[in-house]
Amino acid sequence: VGLIVLTIYVNPLPPGTVDLATGQDGASYTNIAEKFQTSFKEKGIHLNLIPTSGLGEGLKGLESDASKVSASFLTASDISAKQYPELVSLGSIQYAPIWIFYKGETVQTNDPFEYFSTKKIAIGPAENITNKIFKDLYLLNQKNTPSGDNFVELPFKRAADQFIQGNLDAVFIVDSYQSETVQRILATKDVKIMNFALADAYIKKMPFLQKLVIPKGSIKLDSVFPAEDITILSSTTTLLVEKNMHPAIQWAYLLSAK
Repeated sequence: VGLIVLTIYVNPLPPGTVDLATGQDGASYTNIAEKFQTSFKEKGIHLNLIPTSGLGEGLKGLESDASKVSASFLTASDISAKQYPELVSLGSIQYAPIWIFYKGETVQTNDPFEYFSTKKIAIGPAENITNKIFKDLYLLNQKNTPSGDNFVELPFKRAADQFIQGNLDAVFIVDSYQSETVQRILATKDVKIMNFALADAYIKKMPFLQKLVIPKGSIKLDSVFPAEDITILSSTTTLLVEKNMHPAIQWAYLLSAK
């Protein structure tokens, strides 16, 4: 009995309920979280999903002692592990492509951010990781942060609605191809995907980025969309947890991710 009590004291039993921040409605993370929830249930653990305005809010929840959040997805950016010594990454679980959707004639430019600096473009909610990545990329060439009424800070779903209705010239989104919002926009008539001609140069400046190529006709084979190979930038989605999380719960997250 003494040995059992000592074992539980040193390595207590895992909690029956854990909390995961899922990000904003319409993003891919909600679907991933729901699959995690099913996987956890099979292991006898209840995974409580906590919607947030964005992954940045999930990160704040992880930091706060008052928050129940013990895990969150996070889009890789210039955030350093040294800034969050109490958190640990369990690894990347998917690509998070950087999309600039627009309509009209095909735009060919070395600097998409200069081109859209005078257009009405949705750039993600304030203090959201998507918003931060847009501003960081914009700053590289424009040497100043975006300002003006044409830079609209909207959640993904509302941005997609406004774009589809013709109230926006473009939408900037950082999320996977499987995202509900990305799929809605791709189904829109005459939509175009911005090509990053200087992708390698951006990666040199921001090493957390990667280069992806969307092959000609790979999205819609019958109508050959896109009409040519498109080069885009991409981040990755990481699963962050509290460093002191019970090892059994961390293992459950890893098995779910697999």
